Amino acid sequence: MVFKRILSSFLFLACGGLAYAQSLTTNIVVTGTTDSLTFNAAVAPSGAFLNNGSKLWMAIIKGEQVYFFNDTMGFVPYAGGLRLLTSGNPAEAPAVRTITKSTETIYLAGWNTRSILGSEVFIGYGSSFAELVRNVRYTKLYTFVEKAAPRLDDFYGRLTLMYKFKNSSTIYTDVANFSAGNISTSGSTTTVVNYIVGSTSRAMSCAVSPSAASYSHLCAIASLSGETELFAFNLSNGNITAGAYTYCSPYVSVSACATEVLTNPDGTVWGTVVNNMTPLSVSPVPLPASATIEHAKSETNAATVADGGSATQPAGLSTELSTSFEALIKQANGARK
Repeated sequence: MVFKRILSSFLFLACGGLAYAQSLTTNIVVTGTTDSLTFNAAVAPSGAFLNNGSKLWMAIIKGEQVYFFNDTMGFVPYAGGLRLLTSGNPAEAPAVRTITKSTETIYLAGWNTRSILGSEVFIGYGSSFAELVRNVRYTKLYTFVEKAAPRLDDFYGRLTLMYKFKNSSTIYTDVANFSAGNISTSGSTTTVVNYIVGSTSRAMSCAVSPSAASYSHLCAIASLSGETELFAFNLSNGNITAGAYTYCSPYVSVSACATEVLTNPDGTVWGTVVNNMTPLSVSPVPLPASATIEHAKSETNAATVADGGSATQPAGLSTELSTSFEALIKQANGARK
């Protein structure tokens, strides 16, 4: 009987790692350090829960302690903690807010998470808390772990970027080798820069992202023909995740290109940094033999349908990121000349 009650409770995953009853559409980008974290979470509720009084809930569980987040009150302790929450008859919990948008976001910046390392974040929604509990409409969103500040030497090794346009199955792969010998400075931005492996007409430059950005690292590729490709992603322990990719023709300004990769990217990027520079086994989708890579990208880019944007940056950050990307492009262009 107790086991059944636990299964029906909101955060039963914290008690046993069991499968979720429903799949939620969520996204989370976490950057910064443990002492100053930027937390940007989003959930897309089903249309049946839009503008009818339904609410969004987000909870943090640490041991037996439970905290629910509310836009106005911040994190509110849940009286009774995990024991009450998994009792089969949990008390009402504070909601984040009433759902009014097709995508609801929770953005927290400068968050010191040291005291909650190891705790887990859950998010869910429903017409009421009781309805959410009954239908198990939630998911585990994130586990807090120690996060060190991103560093330029995160790029040292063999960097492999794999990327694609959102309306295409073709995967492009670019590789560059970086070490302390590749450090270069443009204005206030310190970068690593080198030729793309196997090319003398394309160069890559990479840098750490501004601290408040939704991505930890940035890269740019400049081609002899004038095209620019921008990448913004999170890099941790050699793994590149949550990345955005944009292709820009020679006629697009750096600021416009930087804005696009942050707000309405052409596609996604993922990859690795391997410190020993061992060649990676990658299987990209081959291009037609009659098409050059840059022409194929240009054609695909022209056919990419805008989706209205998906990222949000704090005011003033786009200018800061644009400056960083401008420095990256300058260094990449300088390397290939």
